[in-house]
Amino acid sequence: GASAAAAGTTSVDGIPSGVALDEAPDVFLDPITLEVMREPVITSDGHTYERTAIEEWLEKHDTSPTTGEVLANKNVIPNHSLRSQIVEWKERQQQLFKQKQAAAKKKEEEERRRKSAAATDVPPSAAAKAQPSAESAAKIAATASSSGK
Repeated sequence: GASAAAAGTTSVDGIPSGVALDEAPDVFLDPITLEVMREPVITSDGHTYERTAIEEWLEKHDTSPTTGEVLANKNVIPNHSLRSQIVEWKERQQQLFKQKQAAAKKKEEEERRRKSAAATDVPPSAAAKAQPSAESAAKIAATASSSGK
């Protein structure tokens, strides 16, 4: 899992807020920042880090942040395979987010229509009370016809 900072409260690399980045596979998370990597790179010991995080680390250290062992060199190489996997995952997260938004909007509209329909429908018991009795109806009819209407 990721840190609270990566829990999806803000837009990260095109992933809308509301998408739980804590559901990101651990391999997508930089071991230094615990955030989803944008530009993963591999160090000489084979571990992968976010480029900016490891470059900052290597300015002050000559060891691996993961193992503590001295690195053979401070060179980093892009991890294209992992970057492709992260990009695909982010795209899927965006699609899922849009689907969830559309489903929530549809549900809200259905609820609004249901409430609107319920407000205009008169329940059968109320309709029966609103109908005049046969005796009342006869009096109303008699009054209307005697006044020439």
